[in-house]
Amino acid sequence: MPRATLMNLYGLSEASGACVITPWDATREDLMSTIGRTIGDAEVQVVDPVDLRPLPVGHVGELCFRGCGVVPGYVGAARTSDAFLPGGWLRSGDLGEVDARGVITLKGRAKDMYIQGGFNVYPAEVEAFIARHPDVMTVAGIGVPDPVLGEVGRYYVIRKPGSELTEAALRTWCAEGLADYKVPRQIVFRDELPLTPAGKIHKAALRADAVST
Repeated sequence: MPRATLMNLYGLSEASGACVITPWDATREDLMSTIGRTIGDAEVQVVDPVDLRPLPVGHVGELCFRGCGVVPGYVGAARTSDAFLPGGWLRSGDLGEVDARGVITLKGRAKDMYIQGGFNVYPAEVEAFIARHPDVMTVAGIGVPDPVLGEVGRYYVIRKPGSELTEAALRTWCAEGLADYKVPRQIVFRDELPLTPAGKIHKAALRADAVST
């Protein structure tokens, strides 16, 4: 399909579907590393995940959206949740940053971030790098408790058939392209990973596995 234009699309059910898309004229770098800009009258705001204060351009925080497609709130038992901020902002639960152009880079789920030795680590970034290794088929990372650093990264990896990739070799690969605090302290090879009914990696099951081992 030589004339096809690839675009990233991001959205939530509470935002009536898509609220962010890659522009038609996006560069290859933006296409591969960002999710694009908000659509129509949709707006995005980045807030601190803890105190919920708005953050300036270029800072990583929780992505919040508002606009005509965003629902004003929940009904029933969920109406008392903290999913909405004053001004009609919907908390997405996703971490990201917005640059001066309004282009959004997704960093992963807020609940997936872990703090290793005082540094925030976003597993999605590390997973993307590990997935580029020619012997890696699938990877999923979580933070696990550590007596010295508070938390460290544990990454579950499925090797490609026939691969003899070792933990040491994969860690060396990561050290060549990631900051030291992002390099996995623990690597666990598996033949398969738990999946949700929707086919996504079940990270809650991985966290339970980490507690039991």
